[in-house]
This record gives sequence, C-alpha cells and structure tokens, in this order.
Amino acid sequence: KLFRIKHLDTEWRSEIFASPEHTVARLRELCVQPPGPPRSDRFVAELKDHDALSRQAAPPLRLMAQKWRTSFGSFDSSVISFAMERNLLPRIMIAGVGPRASDDPVFRFIGGGLTAMGDSYHFEGIGNRVCNVPDRDYGEWVAEFYKAVATSGQPRYDIVTATIRDPAGPEEPRPIRYERLLLPWKTGSDEVLVTLASKRLSPSPEPEPEFAKLVGGARSARKLVKSS
Repeated sequence: KLFRIKHLDTEWRSEIFASPEHTVARLRELCVQPPGPPRSDRFVAELKDHDALSRQAAPPLRLMAQKWRTSFGSFDSSVISFAMERNLLPRIMIAGVGPRASDDPVFRFIGGGLTAMGDSYHFEGIGNRVCNVPDRDYGEWVAEFYKAVATSGQPRYDIVTATIRDPAGPEEPRPIRYERLLLPWKTGSDEVLVTLASKRLSPSPEPEPEFAKLVGGARSARKLVKSS
C-alpha cells in the first residue's frame, strides 16, 4: 500500500510514502511553522526556490538534491559514497541537530575545500558546535539555518553574502559569497543530519557603468597610441 499527501506550497505538491510511519512523520513536518531567517548587517541569505536547482544551480548542488530525493531523505553510507564518486566531498559539510529546541548543531564532517574558517578547521572543528567557529557572530547566524532546516524537514537553497573575520588574517572582515543547499536527512536516531553543499561565487560586484566607460576609454586610448 502507498500513502499520498497533497499540500499547497507555491503550487500544489504531491508526495508518496510506503508506510504509515513515514506519512505521519511528514505530516508533522508540514505542520511545523518554520522560523524566519535571522537578520544581520554582516550576513545576508537570499532565498531561492529550490525547484530552480535543476535549471540554475551549480552541478554539485543539483546532484546532492537528486540524491536526497531518491533516498527519500534518509541518510546512510551511500550518501558519502555518492559524494566521493562525484568529487563533491571537499565542498560538503555535515552537522548533527538533536531533537530538542535547545540542541545546537554540531559538526560531524567538514570538507577540505571549505576554508572560510581557516585552512585546518576541517580537522579542528569536528565535534564542535557550529556556533563556536572562530567568527562567533557568523557561527551563531549559520547555526539558526541548520536548526530551521532540521525542524522543517525541507531543503533550503540560497545565495549567501557575508563578511567573515579570520583570526589568523587581517583585522578587517573579508567578504565571501557562495551558493548553498541545505538538506535535512533522517537517521536511525532522533538526530537529524543537515548537509551543506556549496559553491564559491565571486564577491566582487559588476563594475559600475561610469567606471566601465572609463576603463573602456583607457583601453581605446592605449590602442590609439599603439596604432600611431
């Protein structure tokens, strides 16, 4: 027997489950009101429609979204194998979130390509709470998203723009911009695993029109000098 849930999001959606337990668990997730994203002057998360993943997102994010759907959101060893075979592991992070509202997300895995918190943090950070990263403000801000995704049971796809303080670097926070996908995974325990798949984006905006004209004019002048 199969069980179907139809619910209204931005449009009508239909989900099929193979057992009453999974159906009831999904109904509970749908009934939870997800908390709003935390606000910060230094950190901005621009929410995207995760249905657009198949059209717009970077390949690593699309592949992880496909794996999450085909696994019905259940985490096992095949998730790590899948990421390794497709060379996705360096840009993936896994955090564990307990069932209580007071439980803070804890790092379970940090890919070697995630160096925003330092080149060695993918070793040093395992077992630490997400909120305790070197830039504490950034950690507390990020942790709220992991808790929200674990509570709602729904993916979150967005573009993050942030300025992060590097304890080993200059005093001024450095800008960082990245595309991220957060996925909630059920486990054999009460803990929910939330995976982060990300891709770095250029932090620099496009040149202003007047600046672009100046650059273009300078190039034209150099060409004129050479031709003369």
